[in-house]
Amino acid sequence: MLLITSAVVLFLFERVFAFEYSCSDPKDSGLGNKSLQKFYYDPVWNACFAFKYKGKGGNGNRFDSKSECDRCLMVDGPVCNGPGKAYGDPIIKPRTMNPPERCEDITCPKNYTCMRGFVGVYCCLNENSNAENQGYAETCPNGAKAGGIMKDYFMAVFAHSCKDLICDKGYKCQQVNKHFAKCCEAK
Repeated sequence: MLLITSAVVLFLFERVFAFEYSCSDPKDSGLGNKSLQKFYYDPVWNACFAFKYKGKGGNGNRFDSKSECDRCLMVDGPVCNGPGKAYGDPIIKPRTMNPPERCEDITCPKNYTCMRGFVGVYCCLNENSNAENQGYAETCPNGAKAGGIMKDYFMAVFAHSCKDLICDKGYKCQQVNKHFAKCCEAK
């Protein structure tokens, strides 16, 4: 009997948790008149983006904090993130281990840069890599301090556009590129 009860409790917990945290759902601002800063997982970037939640409804891809949302991140996820053809086909140099382990062992196509992954190296689209680096940077393009969370290290808080960010006092939203916006210290 205890075994059956435990199995039922586990099943119900998994069902509730599965709805509560549904990382594959699209961003959903919900309904209402509130403007609350929440986070959602974006699988295209393998990152958690801020968005304004209206207070009611929505879906399970909504988190109260960036660290809660980070549970959705793929630990050994993709090296190359972003839209379009994020990966390029490398030209592997002769007498190279397969898969190649060093950037010196490959030549990337035009507009791609070699990036090291957990297993091997990859050619990533420059535009996406540069946009991602600007999004995660501790500073904004104008040199101002970026808004974020400082625990053991700096974690930038960003959104796809300024309409999705609520900046702290003394900070103003800046669209740093076409994919990332973040709060920057007002100068």
